[in-house]
Amino acid sequence: MPKADPAFLKIHYDRDGKLNKLSLPNPPIIFHNQWYPALTVYKGELCSLPISSGIIGI
Repeated sequence: MPKADPAFLKIHYDRDGKLNKLSLPNPPIIFHNQWYPALTVYKGELCSLPISSGIIGI
């Protein structure tokens, strides 16, 4: 996906394979409970990014 696309995101994992950092042009809403999704708006629609790989470091 090209970087000019507003949906471009970067995901970084730690050595244990847990999600360490999630970067979006418009930051998602992140819940502290790892079983809740991160939410973001893309082209006027609410989209979810399921996160179940561990605690997110911001």
